[in-house]
Amino acid sequence: MNIKKLIVTTIGLGADATFDVVVNGDVKGTIFAPKYDPSYVVTIGEETRSIEFVSRSGGTAEISRVLAVVE
Repeated sequence: MNIKKLIVTTIGLGADATFDVVVNGDVKGTIFAPKYDPSYVVTIGEETRSIEFVSRSGGTAEISRVLAVVE
């Protein structure tokens, strides 16, 4: 699927959290999630076989929604 961008809604649980958005093995963006925050837009712009969210530091994050804008 060719994904143009992802819209990720997340919050840090108990403490701030940081994680990478990894697409096809490449980091496409880093999200810093404090306890309360809006959605994030991560530009992908390529054929996508896999999407991962990889913790970098801080607390645990709750990802409540991921929307994909496709072409």
